[in-house]
Amino acid sequence: MLIGNRGTMIRTKVDQISIIGRNTQGVRVVTTREGESLVDAVGFKESLDEEE
Repeated sequence: MLIGNRGTMIRTKVDQISIIGRNTQGVRVVTTREGESLVDAVGFKESLDEEE
């Protein structure tokens, strides 16, 4: 989960992020708006329980 300073949260599974990118650029997961920045990145372990 990626969290922005204006309350934006993006949740994605790690296996959905491409590992292939340009050597000098890397892989872009999110594009921020003007005046916005990422303040935190949090990883969650997938639950084994299917109750959610």
